[in-house]
Amino acid sequence: MNRDKSQTELLADISLKLDTIMAFLASKVPQSEENALVDKLAKSGLSYDVIARVVGISENAAAIRLTRIRKKSGNARKRIDSSVKKVTANDQSSAQEGAPG
Repeated sequence: MNRDKSQTELLADISLKLDTIMAFLASKVPQSEENALVDKLAKSGLSYDVIARVVGISENAAAIRLTRIRKKSGNARKRIDSSVKKVTANDQSSAQEGAPG
């Protein structure tokens, strides 16, 4: 290793190597699970640029995927919340019907 490299250059080298390792590991993920990988990388705090390089897509594509993933996830949460409210309402009405009057 060249001792003349600054700390910034060394950190840049390390970062590039880590990105390469992540890209290699990401290449082993089936395409059907690619969105889950993008989501996990984003939740890990990585930028669109890094996610794009790791997954092998453009930065814009990474941003679009994350937007769609979050939107879909939000819709899923709304469906779950409404289901829980329905179950809770049904439980309360069943309890009232069985209560002595």
